[in-house]
Amino acid sequence: MKSYSCLNCGEQHEFSTLLEFPQPEIISNISSGKLNKRLKVIGKDFYSIDKSIIICQAEMEIPILDLDDIFEMLV
Repeated sequence: MKSYSCLNCGEQHEFSTLLEFPQPEIISNISSGKLNKRLKVIGKDFYSIDKSIIICQAEMEIPILDLDDIFEMLV
C-alpha cells in the first residue's frame, strides 16, 4: 500500500485505493422482518423491492494522478 505525507499534520499515512460501502439497511430490514416489503433477489448483489425499486452493487474506477493506480469505489 502506498503512503503520502499529510499536508495537515506532516506525518505519513497509508493511501487506500478501495472504498466499499455495505449493503443498504433497507435490505437487512426487509430480510429480518423489521420492514413489511417484498424483497426479491434477482442475482448476486441485485435486488428488487416491491417490484418498483431495483438496488444493485456498482463499481466506479477513478484514475489517480501521479500514481500508477486507480481508486475503486463499490457502492
